[in-house]
Amino acid sequence: MNNETAHLNAPGLSCSADPPAPAPKGSPWEIVSIIIDSKGLTGTIPAALSNLTGLIQLIISGNELTGTLPSSLSALTNLNTLFLSYNKLQGTIPPSWSGLRSLGALIMNCNGLTGRIPDLGFANPNLHICELNWGGMGNKCSL
Repeated sequence: MNNETAHLNAPGLSCSADPPAPAPKGSPWEIVSIIIDSKGLTGTIPAALSNLTGLIQLIISGNELTGTLPSSLSALTNLNTLFLSYNKLQGTIPPSWSGLRSLGALIMNCNGLTGRIPDLGFANPNLHICELNWGGMGNKCSL
């Protein structure tokens, strides 16, 4: 199955049949997309997501996620789409995220994020959509 996308029986996940190296040990499959939008997901964003090196799309908006943004996500060099809006995330965008050169869309508005925004746009000519208005700086956001 070359260049096809197979779907698992798990809502929000899809797998590539012919992943780029490194593939997960013992498996010909690699997770390329996680979409868990408005499902009441709680907890923090696990740093272990950085092990999903073939991940292209991560959409976990409209949930109840808390904590800070893991700097380890900068290892997701194939990531094209990152939507984290409408959660309860705190802190700043890690400076290491400026290395996400494949990122084309970044939407993280309506959280409790603060601080300076790293040089995401100028360092990345592929970034075409970027929404970062901070809910933690006086903006009122609701679904």
